[in-house]
Amino acid sequence: MCFRISQLFFYGAIGLLLSWLTLYYRYSVPSTRTTQQYELPPRPVLEGPTAVNEKLRDVEYILKDKIEGPESLVVEGDSIYTGLYDGRVVHIKDGKILKEVRFTKQTKCGSFETEPLCGRPLGIRRLNGKEFVVADAYLGIFTVDFKAGTFRHIVKSNVPIEGRYMRFVNDVEVLNEDEFVFTDSSSRWDRRHVLHIIIEHEATGRIFKHKISTGKTTVLVDNLFLPNGVQLHPDRKSLLFAECNMAIIGRLNLETNEVTPFALNLPGLPDNIRPGAGNTLWVGMAGVRHANAPSVIDAAGPYPLLRQIFLDVSQLH
Repeated sequence: MCFRISQLFFYGAIGLLLSWLTLYYRYSVPSTRTTQQYELPPRPVLEGPTAVNEKLRDVEYILKDKIEGPESLVVEGDSIYTGLYDGRVVHIKDGKILKEVRFTKQTKCGSFETEPLCGRPLGIRRLNGKEFVVADAYLGIFTVDFKAGTFRHIVKSNVPIEGRYMRFVNDVEVLNEDEFVFTDSSSRWDRRHVLHIIIEHEATGRIFKHKISTGKTTVLVDNLFLPNGVQLHPDRKSLLFAECNMAIIGRLNLETNEVTPFALNLPGLPDNIRPGAGNTLWVGMAGVRHANAPSVIDAAGPYPLLRQIFLDVSQLH
């Protein structure tokens, strides 16, 4: 009996030692961690043009409680074209859905589990007189003809580009009827795990250019921190892009591929960028960060170890 207890104690001690060594290696050796240390500039104060206001309270609701997750919008007169959480791309007019297109044959859609199967259309733009180009977070890039009710799958996410897969195709911008640019927010995590992208703070995002006539896709910019919204600058020679994890908007020279800052230290995490009147821009914010309130993304930057532990624990549940 004593021998058996001694054996149990011995093997238990070995198990504890191995567990301790595994944890020590996991959390004390930086190369084994996926989380990166970072530091954002001091959060801006909400004052002047960025002061809190209630201008968006007085709005008209369209299809309230009847659709979920309209992301990017193309507005043409009384028509609105957008993608929804359940995988549909729809044409809305006079408060009604006139046309809808699905990229898959799935019927049970609209949940966390079904997103990769049903697709999640995000960015949408007018490509030509007949078609729109749509970025689907899981499936890639499509063109859609609402009048005919048809689509073409022109960029597939399951085909690697320069050795890496696209995990989170996000937004798209049309250069001309044969070329467009689009973003992949991460080559590691998909849309459902956007929190992982923010917590890890790894630069795996890319911006691509695609030529429809040749089917060729090229990388314009690599090593970006969660790039999402893209918008042609009014000069049409450069591209503005949101780098969500850095709270900035960058500017890409389309002739030289040089990247320069356009807007730094924003009071939020920038998402879609769209043109407004008089050469202005609308920038949607996926989250806020300003001096008037605490900001988790700012505070967590110096602590990659704690973020790694949080990620490891969250993936167990």
